[in-house]
Amino acid sequence: MSFENNGSEDAIVDEGRQFIVAAYSRPGDVFYAAVKAIENKQEELKLKYPDCHNYRLYNILIGSSKVVPAVDFPGDDSVVKFLRSL
Repeated sequence: MSFENNGSEDAIVDEGRQFIVAAYSRPGDVFYAAVKAIENKQEELKLKYPDCHNYRLYNILIGSSKVVPAVDFPGDDSVVKFLRSL
């Protein structure tokens, strides 16, 4: 599944939400693999970034709608990049 955004913060957040919905809409074993991968990414980010709750896409990843200042993590830690790989 591919989603495009225009690079704005709101578009990036919307893309993250769409990927979460798509991951949770998968059938059977694929669904469980996606859930496990998301759970592992949450733990990885929590350990690496003590301030992870200050990132909007981390909050989306954990099911929170909290609005915070930062959008996504840099580089390979990007939540959108991770979700695109599912």
